[in-house]
Amino acid sequence: MDLTFSPIQSFADASFFQKLSKLKLDSFKLDETAKKITGVVNIASTPQGENPAVTVEDSSFGDESCGSL
Repeated sequence: MDLTFSPIQSFADASFFQKLSKLKLDSFKLDETAKKITGVVNIASTPQGENPAVTVEDSSFGDESCGSL
C-alpha cells in the first residue's frame, strides 16, 4: 500500500455557526483573540477517489463551562 498526499477540504456544519454566534454574543463579545477549536477528519468513510474533509461543528469549541475554549 502506497501513501499519497490528498488535499483536504473543509466543511463547517450549520451548528458550528450557531454556536459561534451564541459564544460571540454571550462570551467573546468584542474579544478578537484566537480561539482553539477542534475539527474531525474521518478518512475511513471517505469514498475512494474523493478528498477527505475536516469537519467543524458545535462541539468543536469544547465545553466552555470547563474553560477549555
